[in-house]
Amino acid sequence: MKKLMPLAASILLILVASVFASAGTLAIFTDTETSVGNTFTAGILDLKVDDADSPVVPWSMGPMEPRETYFTGFKTLKNVGNVDGNLTVTITNLICNENGREEPEKAAGDPAGAQWDPDGFSQESGNGELWDQVLFSFVIDNGDGEHNDYTGWLDTTIGLYPDESSYYSIAVGSPIVLDADFDPGEELSLGIKITFICDTWTPYSWILDGVPNNAAMGDSIKMDLVFDLVQN
Repeated sequence: MKKLMPLAASILLILVASVFASAGTLAIFTDTETSVGNTFTAGILDLKVDDADSPVVPWSMGPMEPRETYFTGFKTLKNVGNVDGNLTVTITNLICNENGREEPEKAAGDPAGAQWDPDGFSQESGNGELWDQVLFSFVIDNGDGEHNDYTGWLDTTIGLYPDESSYYSIAVGSPIVLDADFDPGEELSLGIKITFICDTWTPYSWILDGVPNNAAMGDSIKMDLVFDLVQN
């Protein structure tokens, strides 16, 4: 009996091993699906102005006269990409050119080779006086049929005219948000409105600091407008 015990144990182990070895060949349900040609594409952020890329055809207006308001007409800004973004416009390179001094300018006291700027708060460079004698505003139409003015020159809520203070509602070099969520396919129309202030107008007469309209005769304002669409 003692001699049979190792043999029986060996037979048992062989049988157990055989069961586990044959388990791999048993039939089970299977189903395989394959996803073919997967692609992952970067989005497109593309802003066009009047259906064109840079350089954008500039606005131009003039000759302007005191007491009058002028409007440039609209340019259409459109997101032709497939990613939404934050749409802004920034005024850069603002300059007021003297363009020589006419006889009435000289008679008014317009100094040669310098801007007549008693308060010293002007944002522009150059020797001209016209910028300090206009009310400048962007006009926005987002398709709702209403024209909304974004004006920096006379803020009725705080009573400040930016060139007369240390703070500017429309600050040169600072982006102005036109649409914080400019969606793909969305359009926005943007224009500029300028009013040439009259010497005797109230409450604007104090803006001129005693500098008469004649000092701005023949002067011109020049600026660059940078339109940016930045992914949200």
